[in-house]
Amino acid sequence: MNRCLLDTDVLSWYLRGHAQVVQHVVEYLQHYPHLELSVMSYYELRRGLVRIGAWRRIEQLEAFMQRCRVWEVSQEVAQVAAEIAGELAARGERLDDADVLIGATARVLGIGVAMGNVRHFSRIRGIGGRGLVSRGIEAVLMIDHTQGNQVRLDWLLYDGHGNLVRLMAPDYTLSPFQWRGVWGEVQGSLGTGRGYCANLGHPEDETGLVW
Repeated sequence: MNRCLLDTDVLSWYLRGHAQVVQHVVEYLQHYPHLELSVMSYYELRRGLVRIGAWRRIEQLEAFMQRCRVWEVSQEVAQVAAEIAGELAARGERLDDADVLIGATARVLGIGVAMGNVRHFSRIRGIGGRGLVSRGIEAVLMIDHTQGNQVRLDWLLYDGHGNLVRLMAPDYTLSPFQWRGVWGEVQGSLGTGRGYCANLGHPEDETGLVW
């Protein structure tokens, strides 16, 4: 198992107890003394929690950070990040500054990135990595105990980058398009409507992932 930085989404899933990610982290810690991440991931995680006022989870995040190796944005990392951004711009592509700086940190350290969104970091030359999850869960079942145990089922719909963008009810009613932070909180939405979605996916035999 190769040494790597944990990307922000993987850290978020780990802290929320995503079984597949937790299993990978446990296996990783059998080979390395601690988890490593960019300070940009810390910024993204804390920003998301501050936005929703999750103070207890902020305390848990701070305790978790004490057990990690956090890499700062040095002048060398900033120089490499500028080169990466220039390379992407020359190809007509763009990544968020946080992703560029995380990728630059990995390049400077000569290690890979453990990521949830492979397409993001695959565009940065000179770093390796592995995707820990293909997408997220397929559906959410909610039981409202304050309303006589009413049950609601929603299917989760993802875009081509693996980002959760809409919910679909069993009658095919679609939620607005939603943009979410790393903790799953809705940061913006647009439009409502109804549409048809064919098969949401099927398990791939060798990996167990759903495509």
